[in-house]
Amino acid sequence: MMNRGSPAWILIFGVGALFGIMCIVSAMAEWKLVPEGGQVKMAYHELISVLLTGIGVILATLALFIGALAVWGYAQFQSMTRMASAEHLEKLLKDGPLRKEVEEIIIKHVSAQLRAGSLREILEERVDRQLLTNAQERAGEDV
Repeated sequence: MMNRGSPAWILIFGVGALFGIMCIVSAMAEWKLVPEGGQVKMAYHELISVLLTGIGVILATLALFIGALAVWGYAQFQSMTRMASAEHLEKLLKDGPLRKEVEEIIIKHVSAQLRAGSLREILEERVDRQLLTNAQERAGEDV
């Protein structure tokens, strides 16, 4: 969904306004394809080559425009899926059954680390360091 402040809305409006201005200018201007003398002297194969060149230019322009829209659309799709997946995961972690599973896995992992002794050693070292750091200052405050 696009809101009024998004750059995509401004881009689409700008392209539409530019196309409208081009239509108005082309309707107001007099395009003369026939020379002043009156008749065009052109062979059939020359007319076909001019028409095919015009069609080629139109198709190339259309292809560039569709390519730009595809790149822009892919970027929008990517950002929207990223936001939707983040919201869904947050909802599952907040209220859903995934929260209980994650909590159980964390508890199992921490319990295994405590039983193995590696986490216990780290915790004991940190507690000892905290207790022994600035012990004299804390002893002076207690008095």
